[in-house]
Amino acid sequence: MFSVMVGSGETYFAAFALALGIDKVTAGLVATVPLLVGSALQLISPWAVGKLRSNGRWCVITASVQAASFVPLVAAACAGHVSTALLFAIVSVYFGAGFASGPSWTTWIDELVPRRIASHYFARRSVWCYAAQISAIVAAGAALDAGDRSGRQLVAFAAIFAAAGVARVVSVRCLAAQRDPVPQPVGERHISMTELLRGDEHRAARRLLVFLLATYFAVQVSLPFVTSYLLGVLHLPYAEFATLLAIPFAARVLTLPWLGGVARRLGARRLMWIGSLAFVPAAGLWAVGTNFWWLAFVQAVTGFAMAAFELSNLLLWFETIRPEERTSILTTYQFWYAAAVVAGSVVGSVLLVFHGEDHGAFVVVFLVSAAARLAAAGLFARTVTPTRRVAPSL
Repeated sequence: MFSVMVGSGETYFAAFALALGIDKVTAGLVATVPLLVGSALQLISPWAVGKLRSNGRWCVITASVQAASFVPLVAAACAGHVSTALLFAIVSVYFGAGFASGPSWTTWIDELVPRRIASHYFARRSVWCYAAQISAIVAAGAALDAGDRSGRQLVAFAAIFAAAGVARVVSVRCLAAQRDPVPQPVGERHISMTELLRGDEHRAARRLLVFLLATYFAVQVSLPFVTSYLLGVLHLPYAEFATLLAIPFAARVLTLPWLGGVARRLGARRLMWIGSLAFVPAAGLWAVGTNFWWLAFVQAVTGFAMAAFELSNLLLWFETIRPEERTSILTTYQFWYAAAVVAGSVVGSVLLVFHGEDHGAFVVVFLVSAAARLAAAGLFARTVTPTRRVAPSL
């Protein structure tokens, strides 16, 4: 249900901004700048978990806030207008609540899933999540295409955002139904930024963070502007646009069983190498052609890279960071993740404006992103092999 929310809601934030008449560059930033505001809001997570004495309870509360954030989006779509500042504020609350639930969920799920089956479980879980997200993206795209043809585009946006909100409500109910065997890991403590940056005992986590932040910065130079490129430059109909959005998730579903096997046989680090290196052509290939089938191929490569990167990322968190420090470190990481995303998107937006926001400008952005991704991949060689390993599944 979380994936349904993302597929029918978050995926279409930039498209919604374009439908409201916001320019291409600003529309791309709608999906990134609020991340930084939201990440600042979620810095209260370690304090809140300490007060509630439960990662699970805090996860349920913040997920509920995220569900409620769709109410003003539906209202804005029904009204047919909303100020850019208010739209940014609403999306900031959405991302803030989502960020706040993430570290708690990661700590919580580690207590629910036995370590010996972790790689197998999360690969299988990801397949189902991506399948749900594909279905939501395609259904929402079909609704928007029908709304566009009938002249009721914003009504269609109201419908898909309402569906996203309802899906998150169901997700909250599912979260609330789970047990909380270890509300807080024994000795859970807050790790300050200074301690994380300087302590030798956190070297593995620190180097992993630097690599991940560099990668996300490089990816976000181009990724936020794909919607503007497809709709604002190539002028694809919503049906084709939704199909292209769904292809990366279909690629994840098809490749994750194999990637899960790679993680079990060779470890999460080998899998991360596959994902980080596959990210490089995933950006550069956008500059080669504009044929729909070529774009579909590019999206399939992107999906494969994301599948490898995201699965190995999750497994490396479990291997590298101690449970009692995980919520604190991930909360800090998410703030800097958002900063990296915003910085990357700002670089992309400056390049687009400088080069005229035409097709050639987008080609420049894609090529710069590919070069930055290659440089970021080199940082993974400096990461420290973790001492805690996920055992193969039985």
